[in-house]
Amino acid sequence: MFWRNEILAWGIEIRSTDSHAIFDIKTGERINNAANIDIGDKVWVAAKVTILKGTYIASGGVVGINTLVSGSFQEENSLTLGNPGRLARTGIRWERPLLG
Repeated sequence: MFWRNEILAWGIEIRSTDSHAIFDIKTGERINNAANIDIGDKVWVAAKVTILKGTYIASGGVVGINTLVSGSFQEENSLTLGNPGRLARTGIRWERPLLG
């Protein structure tokens, strides 16, 4: 992850792993491997958001309060909301000077 002009609120949890191992009994193979998280440029992540392994958030996006983000959100300049997170709106833009 490389942060570029993002806004990160408080209480955010970013988890690239499950912090424990789960194995297939028959093969002994681990079935819950870690995965990268990729957050684009100028993304605003609101308070109490959880971002799980394997997540991609495109540039210019906003992730709403209490959202659980898992998976790929490829649409730039979009709003992701909910639990589980879903694409709620596209074609948005936010600016830091207008906050508050």
